[in-house]
Amino acid sequence: MPIELQAAIVSSIFDPLGLVSPVTLRAKAIVQNLCRLKLGWDEQIPQYYCDEWKNCDGSELGYGACAYLRLVDGNDKITCSLVIGKARLAPIKQMSIPRLELSGAVTACRLYQILNDELEIKIDNVTFWTDSTIVLGYIRNTCRRFKTFVANRLSIIHNTTSLDQWRHVNSPSNPADIASRGI
Repeated sequence: MPIELQAAIVSSIFDPLGLVSPVTLRAKAIVQNLCRLKLGWDEQIPQYYCDEWKNCDGSELGYGACAYLRLVDGNDKITCSLVIGKARLAPIKQMSIPRLELSGAVTACRLYQILNDELEIKIDNVTFWTDSTIVLGYIRNTCRRFKTFVANRLSIIHNTTSLDQWRHVNSPSNPADIASRGI
């Protein structure tokens, strides 16, 4: 299968709510790895990547966020629903896991802004969950000066959220982790 066909398949997936992003993230990572090989678009790809296309395993693929809406009706019945998700492929230039996780926190803030602007219902309470204690440390540290990359992302987070909205969740219980690992 040529790279051109794989890239066409990946880019043809229309997913405005990000509901299938855990699946597409892995496919995008394969296409990104193929681009690193600098093969021509019509050249056949190495067999290893054909096998990976069919069944791949990845780590440090990217980062993501998802937003759930928790509704309580008049009878105190609680309903939780996935509203939107977003996954981003890690850049070709390798980035540390804490930086990827910080980028995931910024993505969560952006999803919140979208929902806050677009939903026609009042949101009473918002909680942001992360499985990264490093990111929580960054967010809660208001005294230290950080390098530009971290400082810029923390500025977005602090302008969008408050410190008491951030909580820790273990990785196995974090639904947004699927976006960064792929399935």
